[in-house]
Amino acid sequence: MDVTAVYVHPKFNKTLANKRITGCLSEVSTLHFGVDNITPLPINTDRYFPFLGQRTEALGWGATNIGGDSYDNGTYPDVPQITTLRMNNNYDCERYWPLKKNTRDNVGCVLGVSMPVGYRTAVCVGDSGGPVVAYGKMWGITSFGPTNCGDMNAPAVVTRVSSVAPWICKTLEKVNAEAHKH
Repeated sequence: MDVTAVYVHPKFNKTLANKRITGCLSEVSTLHFGVDNITPLPINTDRYFPFLGQRTEALGWGATNIGGDSYDNGTYPDVPQITTLRMNNNYDCERYWPLKKNTRDNVGCVLGVSMPVGYRTAVCVGDSGGPVVAYGKMWGITSFGPTNCGDMNAPAVVTRVSSVAPWICKTLEKVNAEAHKH
């Protein structure tokens, strides 16, 4: 996968980048998902969606092994994976991670869930930057989570796209307009 362009949000700064909060879009030349037609997901604009306790799905190329706590220790898939998570209270993320209270409206807090077949779900090393979806809408971008993948008691932090939805839509409109000129 080759990155062909990066679009940085005008209010992005390195201080936030060091806290691992997403602030840019990347354009890639090609991604192959094994299907011919992919419909883009609508971008959520409601800062309260999804609601506390609702299930949500994260997609990514992160490590798939429990305890895959570093890039060197991880087992990585060839195709993106999907995992089910549950919306949690942002205060739990604030207690667990050194987040500033003024980030509350810009993040979502998710926890892994136990599945009937005896395994648990979580985001893992390498999932950062992947979409987080609920009810067919992209509401977030995986930011970071616990070092020990699969720790269901440690919340993961998701950047809410509602806080930057106008910028994302405007940027995508410009990119699409440029693409149609050529």
